[in-house]
Amino acid sequence: MSLRGVGIELKSITAYVPAMVVIGVQLLWFPTGIGPWTLGVVVGLLTALVALGLALIYRANRVLNFAQGDLGTVPTTLSVGLIAFSGLPYLLGLFLGLGAAVVLGAVVELAIIRRFTRAPRLLLSVATIGLSQLLMVAGLLLPR
Repeated sequence: MSLRGVGIELKSITAYVPAMVVIGVQLLWFPTGIGPWTLGVVVGLLTALVALGLALIYRANRVLNFAQGDLGTVPTTLSVGLIAFSGLPYLLGLFLGLGAAVVLGAVVELAIIRRFTRAPRLLLSVATIGLSQLLMVAGLLLPR
């Protein structure tokens, strides 16, 4: 009998033990309903998706795209505003938001990213910081 894979399995199990202890202590001393737990899972999964997207972009292009989250915020704000404030049907607002995301991504790619294709990667990363600031302001001013 070989114990070759047992060490790897034991390491992966022991990595989760501290997290399970923290969850168990919280359940014993601070009992809550299912709502906060669901919210925590949703926020955690959204954060994991952003991190995964950042890692994929970096592995593909060797660029840290700091504007990644803001590229999704502006079309989302537009879509939610159209649905909530204009009374647009949900599916129409959803497809308009998706269309806005495609257009915004194409504009950013053609107007900003392609200008820095031959520049050092650090310069493109700094350009994405500036783009993030612009998109953050656009996302804040959009509902007005």
